Amino acid sequence: MCPKGTKPNIGNTLCVPDGPDKDEKGQCKDEGFILDPRVGGQDKNTKDPKCVYDDTRNCEKKGWVAVTRDFLNVVSPKDSKKYTPECAEDKDPNFRCKDSSKTFVHKAMEKNGDQKVLKKTCRSTRNREKQMKDKYQERVKKAEVSSSMYELQVSLDSH
Repeated sequence: MCPKGTKPNIGNTLCVPDGPDKDEKGQCKDEGFILDPRVGGQDKNTKDPKCVYDDTRNCEKKGWVAVTRDFLNVVSPKDSKKYTPECAEDKDPNFRCKDSSKTFVHKAMEKNGDQKVLKKTCRSTRNREKQMKDKYQERVKKAEVSSSMYELQVSLDSH
């Protein structure tokens, strides 16, 4: 039995953070498109979700997974059948990030000799990055107000 927030891995040998087993289609309108995990905060009920083409569908070898594309590398629905993604063998299919609402699994290509291997890391979603930026801006604003109040107090005390 796994603790709350985790689930058994595929072989039932250990508990891994709970997250989607596969990429979700959600309310993506176009065929072959899934909810963009890099955005974060989306689920099957999200209206007008940000979607991305499921590159893994076009990997030549079974069991291989596509690397995470750059945000600027957008595949349109009409080009999706022709797009050839960069793929590599997935040696760790149970890899999960602890909090799928704040992070996503970033997949990059790594060469191991003449073999292509997938390297997975956790990265902040765009939603999380925006939250952190907004929080920082809020602290900066509070610091500016505090500084102004201090300067006002000092000028009043000197008179």
